[in-house]
Amino acid sequence: MKGNLWMIVVVVVFVGFFLTMSVNLGFEQATTPESTENETTTVEYGTGVSLTSANAVEYYDNETIRNDSFYELREGTDYEFNTTTGNVTFYNTTHTVEGEAAFASYTYEARDAAAKNSSQVLGIFAPLFGLFIALAAVGATLKTIGGGL
Repeated sequence: MKGNLWMIVVVVVFVGFFLTMSVNLGFEQATTPESTENETTTVEYGTGVSLTSANAVEYYDNETIRNDSFYELREGTDYEFNTTTGNVTFYNTTHTVEGEAAFASYTYEARDAAAKNSSQVLGIFAPLFGLFIALAAVGATLKTIGGGL
């Protein structure tokens, strides 16, 4: 019987581990491409101005940024765009004026509502699952050494 109890604990631990890993992997891959047209931001030199896509996971490198006169700015000359954070760093050039508006159009990967809900549910139940595993391990150990519960 002692061997069977340990086998059950081992199976529960592995199933829980792989279940948690698969849900996390599914969450990481649950994204869809979305686009934003002419999002207004303000030109600030030397600091990264964050674009406002709250659902964004990662940005594509296909952005178009125009100044207040709708002149298309050039990446590497007038600004730099960080595809991980969505920050735009403007440079002091003849086409940019600090404090003026700039308009960004871009595409990004976003988490959908179902993925967010799954993450919240997992966040609630994952600690309880860990507590269950710990209690099962303690109970199995006590039963094995003869203490019982």
